Amino acid sequence: MPLVGCAAGALGSLAKRRVAVIGCGSVGGRVALLASRMGLGGLVLVDPKRLKAGGLATHDMGPEDVGKPKALVTARRCSRINPAMQVLAFVQAVEALELSVLAGVDLVVMAPDLLAVEIEVGQRCIWLSKPLVHASVHGPTLTAQVRFFLNAKGAGGCPACGYGKAEQDLMTRQVRFSCEGAAGAVVPLPDTVPATNSVSPLCAQAAALAVMQAIRFLVPVGQPVADTMLEYCGFTHRTVVSPITRNPNCMLDHNAIVQVALDPPLGDLSLAQVAQQATGAPPSADARFELEGLQWVELASCRCPEPRPVRRFVARGRKRLPCCRKCSAPLVPLNFYTYPQVSASVLGSAAERPLRDLGARGLTSLLLRTGDAGVLIRQSTPH
Repeated sequence: MPLVGCAAGALGSLAKRRVAVIGCGSVGGRVALLASRMGLGGLVLVDPKRLKAGGLATHDMGPEDVGKPKALVTARRCSRINPAMQVLAFVQAVEALELSVLAGVDLVVMAPDLLAVEIEVGQRCIWLSKPLVHASVHGPTLTAQVRFFLNAKGAGGCPACGYGKAEQDLMTRQVRFSCEGAAGAVVPLPDTVPATNSVSPLCAQAAALAVMQAIRFLVPVGQPVADTMLEYCGFTHRTVVSPITRNPNCMLDHNAIVQVALDPPLGDLSLAQVAQQATGAPPSADARFELEGLQWVELASCRCPEPRPVRRFVARGRKRLPCCRKCSAPLVPLNFYTYPQVSASVLGSAAERPLRDLGARGLTSLLLRTGDAGVLIRQSTPH
């Protein structure tokens, strides 16, 4: 389809683009489906929750989907729509998502129901300099809102820049804004759970506007959409576009991190060598390493009277390790001596040993932080 002001086949460029969708509910789920129909090359879906009967009034779902993970249901539908598209689904909270996952996409769209998720996604997109589209609805005023944050090297506004005391209080109390309690829902939510009380057409409108903004940016086509807020009101059928500005007192870190690709297999290098090759300098004592999917276990307990040294990287969330050679009981990592992010001072001489010898043989990415600066180090080619 030709587009005014664009070269022939401009939409075909979307086949080389990858988009992440955080939140696969009444808005985000539709975003994923619409994006699939645009011929995207890849789609990443993230949502820890399952579909509920109450969502039949607002979500694009059927009764047969009740109880199934939102991300998986959406992924299957997207794959059927566009079999050539690579679809990755993560049934987990975005906080548990490896930073490298979002580093591999061209744009992120989020439609969460928690302000804490907005903050988390906003921070990650700032660090990675990833464009972020935030789609939301306000049912009582029939308003759909789409905010586009360019995140060009930490410049511009972010989701938290507009937060005041009210938003911070809602975030602290983990208030969830759900569309599943809308009037007419098959199974309304309890009175103790606040609901957006939106209607399905408004959710669909927000999703359509979000995808249109994404297309305008990725192709590109039309006027620039960077750092703008688009609002649609169902009462008047009017749209308003206004600029988004940076709040100098924002709670988030607006410093982008550097991304470096290394060719040697990361598992063949020590953390000291990784730091040297990525930054040109050895790691300082306060340098902190965060390895994808792994955590450093310094000590573990067993039947022995004293904790046993482990000093290895193990899978995050792993509760038991191989048995102690002395008492034959399973080793259990001690929380106080388990580090998702480990400093060079804790590693000591282990920072000089090859990562494969420390339990990180197939490592593909890690994050190095020194003070406020960060470097995301990735494997450039598969080995």
